Amino acid sequence: MIEMMHTRQARLSMHWYFVRSQEIAGGVGLLKFEYRAEPAGRLQDVDIFSAYQSRRLGNVLWKAVEALAYRKNLTNLYLGDDTNDWPLY
Repeated sequence: MIEMMHTRQARLSMHWYFVRSQEIAGGVGLLKFEYRAEPAGRLQDVDIFSAYQSRRLGNVLWKAVEALAYRKNLTNLYLGDDTNDWPLY
């Protein structure tokens, strides 16, 4: 999955952020764009890997994304889902 994230980042104007425990435990992609003349962000591939689930790392990742969006003056965050994308592991 991490290799896929690096590949997507190279093709898109997107940045990836990772949450760590001892090693990378999950991540999220953030694509900045404008919607109705307002800066916005689209969250992509939000995931906490199965070995790290139930440790509240998803909450840590979400709070970090919220803080990052605030610092970047993003007025809205959008999260799309693709049910055909599961399971990843």
